[in-house]
Amino acid sequence: MVYNKGIKDLLDRARRGEENAMEQLLVEFSPLIEAKVSEYINILEEDDIRQLCAIGLFEAAQSYSEEKANGKVTFGLYAKLCIRNRLISEVRRLSPITEAMDEDIPADGVSMEEEIVRRQDLADALDKARKKLTPFEDRVLRLYLTLNSYNEVAALLGKSRKSVDNALSRIRAKFRDLL
Repeated sequence: MVYNKGIKDLLDRARRGEENAMEQLLVEFSPLIEAKVSEYINILEEDDIRQLCAIGLFEAAQSYSEEKANGKVTFGLYAKLCIRNRLISEVRRLSPITEAMDEDIPADGVSMEEEIVRRQDLADALDKARKKLTPFEDRVLRLYLTLNSYNEVAALLGKSRKSVDNALSRIRAKFRDLL
């Protein structure tokens, strides 16, 4: 269930190190890459986005396993998630730089010290709430926060969309009780 026989062949060739196979994969997934460029263009440079997408696709090609996917996750979905995670990691890596640039700007008219205390209180409350989660709920929350799609989370966990929806409802209720 990789995607199709042509993709399976490209993956096999890319794993053997054939450079033109990786180039063909990039062409095959160019619509996804263009979508990611549009999505992240206000945050990252276009060339950086394209390079990060290529790295994510390369990593996906190297690490995808039909056996582990167990017929539930196609290579296309796996590649999309690898690319997205690569981009999110880069945005997170750069965010301390952005926060440092905004350091002297008070948020909502409060001093920077008050803002730091507010953020720490929120972080403490979130940590306390996460301790109330079951291991499954914790995995759902982590994936949901990085993927933002019930269907993607469900596919990765091998669960139904309804199971993910129920877990997120329980998570929200637990967070409301603590906050």
